[in-house]
Amino acid sequence: MTRTVRIFLASSAELAEHRREFASFIGDQNKFWVPKGVFLELVRWEGFLDAMSDTQLQDEYNAALAACDLFVMLFRTKVGKYSAEEFDRAHERFKADGSPLIWTYFNKVQVDIGELDEDDFLSLRAFQKKLKGLGHFQTVYDHQDTLRRHFGDQLDELDRRGFFAKLPERDPVSPAPVVVPTRRDRELAHLTALVDRLGQHEPRYVPLAGEETQEQRLERVIKDLVVPSDVVFEAFGFDATEGCLPGHAERAEPKTYPDVLDAYRDLPQRGSVRRLAVLGEPGAGKSFSLGRIACELARAALADPARPVPVPVLVALGLWTDAAEPLEAFIARCSLQPPPGSPSSASETPPALLPADLQALRAEGRLLLQLDAVNEIPPGRRRDKVVAIAALAQDDRLAAWLLSCRQRDFEAELQRRLPFDTLRLQPLRPWQVRDFLWQTLKLTHGKVEGERRAENKFWQIAGGEAVREVWTRWAAAGETFERFWTVAETPDGIWENLIFAQWHDRPRREVLTSGRSLARLAENPYLLTLMTQLPVIPSNRAQLFAGFVKLLHQRERDARTKRGDAASLPPLAAWRAVLVQVAEALQRADGSAGDDGARTALARADWPAALSEELLAFSIDASVLQRVGDDLRFTHQLLQESLAADVLLDAARSHNRPARDFWPTQNGWARSGWEVVAEIAAEACAGDVQAQVGLIRWLAETAPKVAANVWNHAGRPALPAELLAATKAQWFSRMTDEAAEPDPEARIAIGCWLGALDLDDRPGTGLTLDGLPDIDWVFIDDPRPFVYQEGLHSPLPPYAIARFPLTNRQWQAFLDDGGYLDDRWWEDLAKRPQPAEPWWSEPTAPRESMSWYEAMAYCRWLSARMGRAVMLPTEHQWERAARGVEGFAFPWGDGYKSGMANFDETAQYGGKKVGLHCVGRTSFVGLYPCGASSEGVHDMAGNVWEWCRNELDKAQNGGSEGNAPRALAGGAWDVPPEDSRMSGRAEGTPKARGRALGFRLVLSCPISGTEP
Repeated sequence: MTRTVRIFLASSAELAEHRREFASFIGDQNKFWVPKGVFLELVRWEGFLDAMSDTQLQDEYNAALAACDLFVMLFRTKVGKYSAEEFDRAHERFKADGSPLIWTYFNKVQVDIGELDEDDFLSLRAFQKKLKGLGHFQTVYDHQDTLRRHFGDQLDELDRRGFFAKLPERDPVSPAPVVVPTRRDRELAHLTALVDRLGQHEPRYVPLAGEETQEQRLERVIKDLVVPSDVVFEAFGFDATEGCLPGHAERAEPKTYPDVLDAYRDLPQRGSVRRLAVLGEPGAGKSFSLGRIACELARAALADPARPVPVPVLVALGLWTDAAEPLEAFIARCSLQPPPGSPSSASETPPALLPADLQALRAEGRLLLQLDAVNEIPPGRRRDKVVAIAALAQDDRLAAWLLSCRQRDFEAELQRRLPFDTLRLQPLRPWQVRDFLWQTLKLTHGKVEGERRAENKFWQIAGGEAVREVWTRWAAAGETFERFWTVAETPDGIWENLIFAQWHDRPRREVLTSGRSLARLAENPYLLTLMTQLPVIPSNRAQLFAGFVKLLHQRERDARTKRGDAASLPPLAAWRAVLVQVAEALQRADGSAGDDGARTALARADWPAALSEELLAFSIDASVLQRVGDDLRFTHQLLQESLAADVLLDAARSHNRPARDFWPTQNGWARSGWEVVAEIAAEACAGDVQAQVGLIRWLAETAPKVAANVWNHAGRPALPAELLAATKAQWFSRMTDEAAEPDPEARIAIGCWLGALDLDDRPGTGLTLDGLPDIDWVFIDDPRPFVYQEGLHSPLPPYAIARFPLTNRQWQAFLDDGGYLDDRWWEDLAKRPQPAEPWWSEPTAPRESMSWYEAMAYCRWLSARMGRAVMLPTEHQWERAARGVEGFAFPWGDGYKSGMANFDETAQYGGKKVGLHCVGRTSFVGLYPCGASSEGVHDMAGNVWEWCRNELDKAQNGGSEGNAPRALAGGAWDVPPEDSRMSGRAEGTPKARGRALGFRLVLSCPISGTEP
């Protein structure tokens, strides 16, 4: 018979991880003790059933305690009432008959006393005094290894003293020894679970193309911009030997991957930057592709267990809803839970990775983290949580990082905060759509029937029989399928003559040029998946999801009818109404989770009352909802958003709820999670221009930036003159009124709306009637000396300087006039680049991504058009306009004031943080009127760096010859303002471009006729 040693383990909830580690240790110990006839049976409070019983649950604990031989207690910062009661019971028994033996272990950890609960601390101190009074020996441990080692030694000592031999022979509670999995067992089980869960989708996989852009981070040396001067080092805190100011190098050329899996495979071998953000439109395949690489890595590890390959850990960030939960604790918690869709019972769930396993993998450089759907973090909590992600991402011990996010969310809010390269998933091309349909339908209908259905479905999507007939002629002429979908003009030899060819090839070209065809809808992998299941394919997402929900209801009806359970089927309309309530509850986030914007996990307390257990079970069976613990989720976020569109449309049509219910007026500029919902709502109005205009009008009253996006998404329907007049009257003055709109992000949102409608007609930002830039000149004619670089400088000849940096609209005039094709503007300039796309394209945003060469060519063009010498300012001219005669540190005066200019006040350079103001992009010119200089010149501090004509500290050298670096002044939107006085400067090579490089103009004064 085996002698069973019953060990009772108790602790507060804060040491749950240590309890699990201790349990693993006892399991490992049994491999040694069982052959010697001793079985260590661990009794923990997790093993008891929290169900109603005739006695209190604590009574069950006490009864179990009475049958134990060893009593182990773990403490850190508190002693709970029940823990104290358990100790008293154990101690009473020990005094009576010497059993159980008692160990008390105190975890030594650094704790901020200010964060301790006073009652918890007093309970701990009182308990320690009790132990001292009893003469009890207590043990302090700093790590679980110390705890395991000490207790292992204690077991050896008990055996040496013959304690185990004195115990009666008895069977353990379990008929056989319980073996707790080792770390390697758990690792292999984790990998097996990944393959089982994710591998089932592989047969449908079609390679997704991706374009990778490497962000210009300090980990990489940037050569186009240099920081050679002590002035810049003092001003911005960067070492000139390391690189340059972040974000100002020319945008790197993207690298194309025909299959994004290759980008993932390369990640662990990529030097110091092994971080990749996978971006795409909703439904583009971000989560699916992360799952594919996780499955591939898991399969490789299982094929060669001895090889130390990276171990993927994939977590859904939509479940990270607790504002106080640290990121590492969340990842550890997810590793202990089955993923969505996995078996929920303990007997079916494979052993999970313990937090200690994650730490060990991390220390070994084998942990590959995959954080899925950053955009699913509630917007109100996103900023703080992204800070935590960025901090953890700096850990070089990680094998690699992958995270996914919707592209617009990432670019609007997160790009500057997350040190990740980006991989943008590309839409499916027609031949990929065809391959996907073949693979998918062959799985369900067999090879012959599946291919027949796939061909019919493809041509239904791709334009119908007319386009299919055109392809028949192309194929007969030997043309490839890829050329059919990429060549704009009709090749020779397909039809008899050109006129005939143009007529018959018209259906194909219409599909190629249409932005709203079914073929465009099918470029999205998730939407294409839905299309494969519907007999008739709708023309937009709203109709597609409506048909999909109806189809799922039909399938469940058929299944329940077949098994004789048709009575349990809810009516379609009633079921959809409840799903809309669930979607609204998730989108509105006005329940227990707080008003933080849309989320994708709904806590049990926030479930709508109409969602009965029967409806919940039906929704799960229909693959619409899934339950993860006590959280409820839709099977795809787009499904949630499509149902929530019903709520938005009803409010817009009936006017029973204002838009500020969804975008509060105090932050209607901020992303709330309703943005895609609004797009789908506009799609639901397809063909009804009046309804679309009504939706746009309703949105514009509160959320002008969303209104601009929906207007574009709907194809820019004509808006009534009275609506244009009303929206301009409501918003125009507020765009530059810092008292009415103190938050610059609100003013930027207004600018997006007014700019989209061409209603931002402020002087100095656009064009004159003859199509030339309308420059608002500020004349400076002052005979007094002025402060320059902290010394006194003689007066400058009169000159005029533009009130604003050059805008996109004004730069476009140069492009439209063939500026890049005219040799006159580029003579003697060392480089004539190809035009670059701006990062932000609104008409009155400053034109960035400008090299010094381009700025000089523009000046020459405008000089010729105006008949006056237009130039870039010299450093002297620029600093005089920015600092006045007195030489103020900033345009508004000597002291820095938060929110006066578009700087990044949240960045910590040199260990300082001067404020919280940061918009994360350029701002429309003139949106900081209180930050204008004493001369009335705007945006000289922050927004964009501005090219000067001359080399640094060589104001007389303003010619165009050579490649010498040129001076830059003013700082930028992504630069911290600490010590960034207007005397601080940088310099860049003339060819350098960047998302914060722009310029403004100067003009010779008409009074003197002297060139500046």
